[in-house]
Amino acid sequence: MSSLDAYFRDVTHHEFVLDTAFRTQKLDDVDKQTCNCPIPELHELAPLIIAQKDFSYPYLSNTLVLTLQDAQYFPQGSSNPTHLCLLFNATDRNGSTTVLRNPKRKTRRKIEPDHKDGEGYEFSSHILISLSGLKRSYKAVISRAPKISTNLIELFFNKILFQISRTNTEIFSINAKTNATDTSTGKTKKVLYKPVAELRGTLDIELFNKMNSGGLSEVTLIRYDTGTINVPDMNGVVIPIESTMKIKPVQQSKDVISWLKDIGGHFNKKTNGNYKDIRVKYYDDNSKTRTVTMHTNNIKLESLEKTFIKRSVIDGFSSRLSNSYDNIDAEITIKLHSIL
Repeated sequence: MSSLDAYFRDVTHHEFVLDTAFRTQKLDDVDKQTCNCPIPELHELAPLIIAQKDFSYPYLSNTLVLTLQDAQYFPQGSSNPTHLCLLFNATDRNGSTTVLRNPKRKTRRKIEPDHKDGEGYEFSSHILISLSGLKRSYKAVISRAPKISTNLIELFFNKILFQISRTNTEIFSINAKTNATDTSTGKTKKVLYKPVAELRGTLDIELFNKMNSGGLSEVTLIRYDTGTINVPDMNGVVIPIESTMKIKPVQQSKDVISWLKDIGGHFNKKTNGNYKDIRVKYYDDNSKTRTVTMHTNNIKLESLEKTFIKRSVIDGFSSRLSNSYDNIDAEITIKLHSIL
């Protein structure tokens, strides 16, 4: 099943943020308040991540398996690498039968995985992360592939980090502040912790500023109704679920966000319609419509920013690209580095 273009890859830009979380479930309140689990730097985690190569984990009721297919430093072979490159492969066991068509010969050929044996269609996503960051936040780019959402990438990365903490407890543990003794070992009780990661979309400043100054294409207020309506000469009642009101968007405003907050604050009141949500539409640089829905009483800049993730395209490859790879592709990595 080929759903990726052979000549380019879409790329999204992110911030890769590291933190720590407790693994020990039962902790005294004193330990929770005083325990300061050190947050590792990415360059410290990198060799441990590379050692997890071939680690797999199933998702979506075992219909999708993610694998850390490859992990290398970039530039390859450098004594002073600047980035970490990862190859995440997804095996989709729910893919439909692929049909190959030859219009010239007027032939059709079906390709179907042996689902009973665990076969599935495979897709690859290359991820390049800078080893140099500020406050444990590192720039990253991801080549997009079907089935491998940002959320799944984050979940899988954290599963890898959890495995690292399990196999390296001497690194990811500290003594409890209360100096309590573990009754099973007679030694000072250890607090186990794990590194955790968050992928935050990098804001496309140019596109955001364009929307904020250029205005919106559509604004709709949404109210969720309750109760019933009796209709004469009709058996039963009508049950309203949702009512909407479209309003004319502000034109040529220098601050769309403030305008939305004013609109939301006004129409959220019961006396002004009790509208709970507001849905806005605007056009991106490719004249495609984007939509964001927010609560009228809590319009946040962050809600809009999620739709303004910076996107790029890498192309100009020397040969046709594949859906999946066994090893990190050097040309893809170089092009990812050029836009990071």
